Amino acid sequence: MNSMTYYIMAAEVPSALLRVKTGPVAFSIQSVFGIAFGFATPPMLLALNLKSGFVYAAISVPICILMWLLVPETKGRSAGEIDELYERKIPVWKWSKTVTSAEEQMHAVLLVKGSVDKKSEKTQV
Repeated sequence: MNSMTYYIMAAEVPSALLRVKTGPVAFSIQSVFGIAFGFATPPMLLALNLKSGFVYAAISVPICILMWLLVPETKGRSAGEIDELYERKIPVWKWSKTVTSAEEQMHAVLLVKGSVDKKSEKTQV
């Protein structure tokens, strides 16, 4: 994960109860990996030259696949909606297609508002 994205993921994706705890854990893990790769990369480049790209590919491909499957889509979701999805135990790969109670309420409001607007148009004509 790139530089500060670990913090965004730790602050946005977890449930409300875990948000306070995931920040320090994510920061610690990122720091350890940063130090490890910072010390491991120069000797590896000296020993393997460009073949060290295969080492990074071997590490990156499985991580990308896991992230694709395990990191939920939170686009357009509020913290309350994310908490609701966790409470309903919806698998993360189904989040983008799941309708939350807040979306159902908004849809109901739009239906009522739409019918009110149509009635007002008929009375004006």
